[in-house]
Amino acid sequence: MLKPKVSVVIINFNSGKYIFKCLEHVRAQTYPNIEVMVVDNVSTDGSSEKLKEMALSNEILYHRAASNGGSSKANNYGIRHTSGEYVLILNADAFLNPEHIERSVAAFLSDPEIGTVVGKLVSSHDNSFIDSTGVLLFREGIALDRGQREKDVGQYDRPMFMAAACCAAALYSRRMLEAVRLGDEYYDEDFFAFYEDVDLSVRALLLGWKTLYTPDAVAQHVRGASNEQGSRMGNLLGRKNLRLFYFKTFEHGDWLGAALRQLLYFGWRFAATGALEREFREEIATGLAKVRESYLEKRRRLILSANYDRLRPFCSESYIFRRLKSVMGHS
Repeated sequence: MLKPKVSVVIINFNSGKYIFKCLEHVRAQTYPNIEVMVVDNVSTDGSSEKLKEMALSNEILYHRAASNGGSSKANNYGIRHTSGEYVLILNADAFLNPEHIERSVAAFLSDPEIGTVVGKLVSSHDNSFIDSTGVLLFREGIALDRGQREKDVGQYDRPMFMAAACCAAALYSRRMLEAVRLGDEYYDEDFFAFYEDVDLSVRALLLGWKTLYTPDAVAQHVRGASNEQGSRMGNLLGRKNLRLFYFKTFEHGDWLGAALRQLLYFGWRFAATGALEREFREEIATGLAKVRESYLEKRRRLILSANYDRLRPFCSESYIFRRLKSVMGHS
């Protein structure tokens, strides 16, 4: 019997240094039924020509966007124009181990409410260090990759449900994607890039779906190569989208979480470490104002069917308190 098709969606944005290695690792998968879609966000590094050749020889599906509309829009195009029962969103700088897809698909069989499976991401620079084992969520709306930069000594070697998945390599059920989409958007295009994966995961959680971390599915991740992490645009989007995610998603009844969030933003704005926050303050406000009507409408639609009791167990800890404990522990 033919196994369900898995559609792999990869964005190319001047990723010629990595994307062909990424594609080689996809071709080396033990899973037998895979299609690959590359969405090109107007790359200028010469990689597009080789990708077009691969499409002409039917190795991949290929689409070159007219303009760079961000990772959310590009991934949405890839999801809409593929046909797999499962969709793997894969960064161009992520390299799958041979059994990654096979083990990820198998993990769905353990629970019909699983909508996302994410494996263990390790650093491509040193595979003994963790890049992500799922995403942790805090009361302030901050999301962090669990275990990032920790030495891998087996501390995350058991499956467990997580708040969210890092979309460097996240396998989604198409049933879940269709159930949680807003209009024709799976990833919310108001985010452009950054936090859109957390937003999708949490929206799915609120609507009754689960994200499962499985340590048996392993991939290497360069981290930052595909989005120029640390760039001015990346820093701006990260800070703007943190607010967008919180305003759009979190229930306002959590007075402690709201107070902690305000305390955190106050510290970022006025503390010595808040230089970037102060630099971007006006741009953040402008960016949020542009999408205000959109995110408020999406929030209204989400609240109609969301169950916030499903979210609370995943965000009971405070980021501020965790940071204070970390500082005190190192003092």
